[in-house]
Amino acid sequence: MSFSWVFTNLWPAHDRTRICRYGRGAPLCAHTEDDVSEPWNDNQLSDQIMEASSRGESLFARFGGRSTLDKVHKIFYDKIYADPWLSLYFAEVNQSIIEAQQTDFFAQLSGGPKMYSGRMPLDAHMHILAGNELFNHRHKLLADSLIEAEVPERELLEWLRIDAAFRKVVVKESVSECVKRYNTDKILDFPKPEGVIVKNVA
Repeated sequence: MSFSWVFTNLWPAHDRTRICRYGRGAPLCAHTEDDVSEPWNDNQLSDQIMEASSRGESLFARFGGRSTLDKVHKIFYDKIYADPWLSLYFAEVNQSIIEAQQTDFFAQLSGGPKMYSGRMPLDAHMHILAGNELFNHRHKLLADSLIEAEVPERELLEWLRIDAAFRKVVVKESVSECVKRYNTDKILDFPKPEGVIVKNVA
């Protein structure tokens, strides 16, 4: 599942213009390693794309709605804030707030209520140097959280595929790709602490 597929199938067209416009003026190259589609820009957005709910019961409904999201994100961010590497990136972020924001974001992304009003993924991560190893580490914690929350296998796999589609949005190879969100912002770049073992999702 590519980033392009996620946003053309699961996000309303009027919001996709906010997501797909790259903050520095260039088009977002919205594809995964196995997707050779052209870089996206606003002119490529289609008004005729259907939302997930129009194709049948939404993912949001199938995994149990907001109560499941709240449960998963509580487990997930407990793991994040306890992790010696990932916690460094959240040192100045209130856990309750980020849990609520992530629940609103994924609810909308999975066909639920459209309540999210925070930053889009590009803007939210533009100041963070997150390599593939860090992304894999976070993705594995999400998988573990979904299992712990007893999300059914079909919905668990769909959830993880959607999450994986953000790799091309948040992963960067060097600090030169990072951009401060405001003048006094900090570029977040933390080496992996000794003893942290990164496991990939099976």
